[in-house]
Amino acid sequence: MRILDMTAGNRAMWFDKHNPLAVFVDIRPGVEPDIVADSRNLPPEVGGDYDLVVFDPPHMCCGPKSNMAKTYGHHVSEEIRMIVRDTAKEAHRVTSPDALMAFKWNDHDQKLGGVLGLMAEWWEPLFGQRVATRTKHASGTYWVMLRRRDAALAKEEK
Repeated sequence: MRILDMTAGNRAMWFDKHNPLAVFVDIRPGVEPDIVADSRNLPPEVGGDYDLVVFDPPHMCCGPKSNMAKTYGHHVSEEIRMIVRDTAKEAHRVTSPDALMAFKWNDHDQKLGGVLGLMAEWWEPLFGQRVATRTKHASGTYWVMLRRRDAALAKEEK
């Protein structure tokens, strides 16, 4: 199995932060990814034919001087949508036909359904779970498993 974490950050979700099955990519050199790259335009050294993609994109607009921006960067809503859409397309390019994507999303600024719609050309949602809820700023964090769309289309055509 080959795993590509396209937005690895500090690898907070990983039990083994140096899992030998995974290639860790992030645009920020300071988090020490295996490959420093923009998830929307992966360089050739990333390779291809991955079986699983892990994707935890920026999901919240915050002030440019906020603590969140210091840790994750400052992104506005339209940029977040472009990151989701373009990374989904790039993930499709570097994965095997039967690949899966583990997608993490918080709906503080943008609802899950709309974000999944941005990826619908390349990825089909299979199932998901709301794993956390915040009340101060009403939002939920979700994990969704998606499968590469051309595999789904090929099965439907048979």
